[in-house]
Amino acid sequence: MAREEKLIKAYSAIADLRSEQKPVTIASVAKKSKLSRASFYSLDSDWQEVRNVIENNLPHSRIKPSVVTIIEAEPWEINLKKLETMVSNSKEELINMRKTAESVYKKLLSELHKYIILAKESPGKSESRGKYLKELAYYRELSKNLEARIKELEAEKILPVDIRPFVRKEVISVLGEVNWQNAPIDLIDLSLDAINRLDDYFTAEDARLLPSVVHIMCGNFASGKSSWIKLHKSIYPGVNIYIDGPHHTSTIRKSVIKRVKKLNPACRVICVRMMASFEKCMERNRSEIRKRVDAVVPENICKLLEKDFEEVSLEEGFDSVELAREKV
Repeated sequence: MAREEKLIKAYSAIADLRSEQKPVTIASVAKKSKLSRASFYSLDSDWQEVRNVIENNLPHSRIKPSVVTIIEAEPWEINLKKLETMVSNSKEELINMRKTAESVYKKLLSELHKYIILAKESPGKSESRGKYLKELAYYRELSKNLEARIKELEAEKILPVDIRPFVRKEVISVLGEVNWQNAPIDLIDLSLDAINRLDDYFTAEDARLLPSVVHIMCGNFASGKSSWIKLHKSIYPGVNIYIDGPHHTSTIRKSVIKRVKKLNPACRVICVRMMASFEKCMERNRSEIRKRVDAVVPENICKLLEKDFEEVSLEEGFDSVELAREKV
């Protein structure tokens, strides 16, 4: 295919996606135009301009505005549509708010105990304790807001709300089929590869198939992350993504958050912090089950990750942090 023909296809795809009000990313434009992603990363000045238009949402002379045929609806049809939307939104928001509020209430007391333990285990006890208590105050305030919102929605609700939301789980494994007996494993590279795989989930043409929340698992090897994912019952309807990996540094976690928010600013990002002790992780790592499936991680790698681990904080950009018990 000639170079100019590829450029025409690329700009045409950008125009179509914008007119359809769908996310415009290199991945979605490549899929729409049926061009390879490699074309968009070319050093050619014209392709650099294409990337600039996509990443910064810029206008361009090659992008023609779409012609939209407007069919005027009857007043009663407009009012009916508004009413249906209000009922649907009110019902879904009430379900989510009620479940979130109940969860927050149950965790408040246990959160304080866990934060104090973490503060004692970390250097600079006073500073850490102040940080955790500040986060606890945030949860208390969130709980009050949720309670008030639930009362408002219960007063406004029209339809019954005993409908469980549809949830579809999608798991992205950072480690994949890692062979620990081979060359040294670079966790940062593996984490970046997992982040890149997020793009494919945010290019769905059907808005209902776009992720509503991304869970970032955080903890040492054999801390129970995979089991937690299997048993977790999400309160967020739609596609739920779980990134299964250690995510032991703030830099790695912030990179995931940045990519998700760039793909969809409205998508929630939740950190699931596994609370299993290092001793418990090592006990599980040496279990016969892990030996049979060749999933034992060398102990020196586990110790290095424990040593380099940076504690999670809401200040990294998470919408919330969930502390998971050892028994999931």
